[in-house]
Amino acid sequence: MPAPGGYGISQIEILEDSQIANKTIREALLKGAGVLILTIERKNESIPNPSADMKFIVDDKLICFGKLASMRSQIYTLPKQ
Repeated sequence: MPAPGGYGISQIEILEDSQIANKTIREALLKGAGVLILTIERKNESIPNPSADMKFIVDDKLICFGKLASMRSQIYTLPKQ
């Protein structure tokens, strides 16, 4: 869902090889990359406006807002290091 300036909303699944798997929102440094986590969908639960101390786990689905290019590069295109 693109918006002017390259911003949009996207759903992203955390996979085993994601560089943010098992990190907190704070540790993942997404806010500095211009990515806001709106909701985490985990199993049968929705966690709206998650705190910075919430940890991402494999199979989480994130509803995010931000620069689409940042979401691609920060969340799901880079392998774990």
